Order: sequence, then C-alpha cells, then structure tokens
Amino acid sequence: MNRSEQSEELRAITDALPGRAPYDPLLDDLVDRVVPSEIEWRPLLVKHPRLAVLATAATGFWIGRSRGLSIFAAASGFVAGELAKRLGDDD
Repeated sequence: MNRSEQSEELRAITDALPGRAPYDPLLDDLVDRVVPSEIEWRPLLVKHPRLAVLATAATGFWIGRSRGLSIFAAASGFVAGELAKRLGDDD
C-alpha cells in the first residue's frame, strides 16, 4: 500500500469516528517531508500510540526548555499584532 492509499484509508477511518474533527492532511504532509520515505511511520503510530505521544511530549518539553523564551516572544508579538489589527478595524 503506497502513502496516498494509506492517507485515503486514514481519512476514511477518522472521518467515520463520531465527534472527531475531519481529517486534515497538513500534519501528514509535514511528517512525510521530515521522515525518510523508507520508514513507514503510520503503522508505527497505530502499533505504538503511547510511545508516539511520549516521544512528542518529550520533544515538546525539550524544545520548550531550549527555545521557550523565543517561542513566547514570537507568540506574544503575533497576539499583539492581531489585536492591533482587530482594534484598528473597528474605526
């Protein structure tokens, strides 16, 4: 099964689940660009979901500890810019 067939199968499964948001291929495309094509990551996520969540949490913690101030500054700047735009639109 190639990646596009896997993607379609995943879309059908997630769209059929009650209370779930529709499938969004953005994350799928991002992971496809980062992970080498020889590694089939989708079956690994299905087989080891807790390990995937743990690895994601550990990566987020590491990025937050090493780049937390930069991320906070960027997020604050974005929020301030959006507020300025929205407040300026009311005039």
